[in-house]
Amino acid sequence: MSSARAVAPPRRATASTATARTRTILRKLSAARSPGQGKAAARERVARGQGHDRADQNPRSPSRAPSNRPKPRRRSPGTGPAQGVGQEDPMTRTLALTFALAALAPALAAADGPAVTRLVALSPDRTPLGECPLQHTEVTLDVSGATVHARVAQRFANPFDVPIEAVYAFPLPADAAVNAMAMRIDDRVVQSEIMRREAARETYEAARDRGRTASLLEQERPNVFTTSVANIRPGHPIEVTLEYVATVPYAEGTYEMAFPMTVGPRFVPGAPTGRSGPGWAPDTDRVPDASRITPPVAPRGRSGHDIAVRVNLDAGVPVGQPTSPSHELRVRRLDARRVRVDLAAHETLPNADFVLRWPVRPERVESGVLAYRPDPGEPGYLGLVLHPDPAPPTEEITPKEIVFVLDTSGSMSGQPMDLSKALMRRLIADLHPDDTFAVLRYDDDQSALSPTPLANTPINRQRALRFVQNLSGSGGTDALGGVRAAFDYPRDERRLRVVVFLSDGYIGNDHEVIAEVQRRIGPARLFGFGVGSSVNRYLLEEMGRVGRGSTAIVTLDDDPEGQVETFYHRLQSPYLTDIRVDWGGLPVTDRFPDPIPDLFAGQPLQLRARYARAGTGTVTIRGRLAGRPFRQELEVTLPERAEDHSALATLWARSKVDEVERRMHQGPDPALEEELVQVALAHSLLTRKTSFVAVERRVVTDPAGGPPRLVPVPVELPEGVSAEGVFGSDLSLARFQPGDPELRVDAPADARSVTADFPFGEMQELHFEPRIGRWTTRFLVPRETAEGNYHIAIVVTLADGTQERLMQPYTVDGSAPDVAVELEGELRAGASVRVIARQRFTDADRALHGNRRVDILSDVARLRVRLATGERVELRMVAPGHWEGELEVPASERVDLRVTAYDVAGNRGTRLHHFGAER
Repeated sequence: MSSARAVAPPRRATASTATARTRTILRKLSAARSPGQGKAAARERVARGQGHDRADQNPRSPSRAPSNRPKPRRRSPGTGPAQGVGQEDPMTRTLALTFALAALAPALAAADGPAVTRLVALSPDRTPLGECPLQHTEVTLDVSGATVHARVAQRFANPFDVPIEAVYAFPLPADAAVNAMAMRIDDRVVQSEIMRREAARETYEAARDRGRTASLLEQERPNVFTTSVANIRPGHPIEVTLEYVATVPYAEGTYEMAFPMTVGPRFVPGAPTGRSGPGWAPDTDRVPDASRITPPVAPRGRSGHDIAVRVNLDAGVPVGQPTSPSHELRVRRLDARRVRVDLAAHETLPNADFVLRWPVRPERVESGVLAYRPDPGEPGYLGLVLHPDPAPPTEEITPKEIVFVLDTSGSMSGQPMDLSKALMRRLIADLHPDDTFAVLRYDDDQSALSPTPLANTPINRQRALRFVQNLSGSGGTDALGGVRAAFDYPRDERRLRVVVFLSDGYIGNDHEVIAEVQRRIGPARLFGFGVGSSVNRYLLEEMGRVGRGSTAIVTLDDDPEGQVETFYHRLQSPYLTDIRVDWGGLPVTDRFPDPIPDLFAGQPLQLRARYARAGTGTVTIRGRLAGRPFRQELEVTLPERAEDHSALATLWARSKVDEVERRMHQGPDPALEEELVQVALAHSLLTRKTSFVAVERRVVTDPAGGPPRLVPVPVELPEGVSAEGVFGSDLSLARFQPGDPELRVDAPADARSVTADFPFGEMQELHFEPRIGRWTTRFLVPRETAEGNYHIAIVVTLADGTQERLMQPYTVDGSAPDVAVELEGELRAGASVRVIARQRFTDADRALHGNRRVDILSDVARLRVRLATGERVELRMVAPGHWEGELEVPASERVDLRVTAYDVAGNRGTRLHHFGAER
């Protein structure tokens, strides 16, 4: 029997993506710092502003109902404001409904203590359960030369009174070779086993159902992983630790290492097929695991857990000062080549990639071979690094046709779009005079500046700049359409086509897009710019790899000019192509990567391989550089026994798996999949086909009590990403003002009917909207409606005549929020003072929420503060209901602030606050 569910998809998602079950109103809960807590007593407090309450209750104007809205049928007066949510009919459990994205916003729970926020977990039916079980993540990165050995410890606790199962999706570097996992319970450590993925899942679920504590580590993408922990008992924290090794990229005198911290919200195309995970999107025919890569998203500014990162850096050569474009650092130099780096104390919110760069003198970076062979009776492993001799300058410039492709989807709105525009201004300005160019954009569809490439003239550059400046971020992310548009664009065969792709990479159909680039690249080259604080590096870097180009990641605080200069330097400089390696008779096999990619100026050649026996020989690297033959030799000794550099075995296995995966971009191959599994099992390597599982032998919960409560762990929205751009304007809750909100129900297109019985005297037939794949209608919430909690009765009559029902709650809120403001510091001309804003509890708040402080404190979604001059004062949320910032006192020594607060329902309240001498 078909089932129905009601959803409201994210704006970036297709109509199929944002499903969720909601039986209760999802509320934003939070914790607040007590007034003045944690402040130094010596700070001078200036009198609080005596605000003139303008009470500008200026809610968003409700949009008009569509012209095809069904005529409502009157019914007898019925439901008024509800004191609670009615009992759910057993027949309604397959239904789910949201307004906008109600179910995607996890709730927040109160917590005591200074400036602490706690994230509340949601049950599978989206009911708020209480404080989130993931407390802390601790990352240790030991860097030796160009190799990083990483340890990631995730600490889970159970704040409930029943056993729980926590499920947490998280990122790691795309080239991370995960080779170990262990679970600590109290003072006991349980080591994991590597198994085929299906067997590991069965082992885990069997242990869970028998009441044993168990943990499972799975790979969803090369850069997205899932930890599941079953039977976490109250009062017994569990720590899951994983380890991985990776290579640190090097180019032109600088190493750069990135550790991702959150999984950005993916756009998911395709028709729904079911659900295999706890994510907000259903699986689809194009993204079969969508529900496993779309974890719940925490509301902006609410940290569900904190993170600590330490880097122990031994560069092996004298190292310059480490820097980060993403985070503030604490750096301690131990000697000329060793440095310890920690995140600054306040850098604990896991919402942006941690990027660390350190320079070394290029002449001190040596070519060579490392080997690992602990057993002379078995083949060994080797890693070769060669820094090609620089090419002489050349005046020859290949004529190029550069096609810029910009992602203008919803997730790019705001800061990422501003950064993309800044990059494009430099890219257009720095074009070579002889190049031609084109500018394309994509979101749900595609368009171009011109039907054919343009000559690089001042007029055409101005046309391009105007086109780019007028772009904005909205809609879904049809990256596949963007790639096809770039390769379908008219081509000048006399020129080298260079596709430049600017995006955050937030899509679920990674493999479709990579396969399309691999299939269509031909003689062209593709370069990527990953734009944002936490981009999908796997997608963008793999597109550059199969597109015979490269990828630069530009964070929100990076210098666009420097990144563009590096891009054009690589594009114009001679690069090494057609690379071949002659091993000089040494018994070397299974060499990766295969084929060897081209090398741009300043990039080293890095190879991994196996060797059968010891030997000495000359390795010769050949290729073409600037159109001329290239040759470079390296003397190599492969030892009989070598017990250092054990990471080489894992890195070789990772390279082997990556090459097998690339061969399967064009379609599944059972023989290749089995080859992948055998390599992974032999090397204890986590892949999409193998998983780690750890099971404690003792039974810790009573299996007769049923399975543990499932608790999906929400992730942070990446810094700079617009929640409205991704999820639409109502990410918050099923909560709104009087007006005519839209109701969307996800039910089969062939359903006989979908009806909604509203609490304000009307019943409506919903109509099916093919464009979004939903049954929709708008309903009237009269202006005179009392604030409170209400519900809608929905009946779906399926094609076979069976019916399914849901009681959908929502909240009517028409009161403007209020905020109190104070200044800390001396009101002296030119001095810097701290601006502190806190949400006030209004009578309307208390009427709606009672004494539930946490509900009230999450009511204000946005705060805008301006001086009398119109200049904006930036405040940041330091806790729910609490914002802080700084401003410089003007010469008049008087500060006038206009403070406007917007709540989650769209109400707006404005106050004027005056500080200093009276006029």
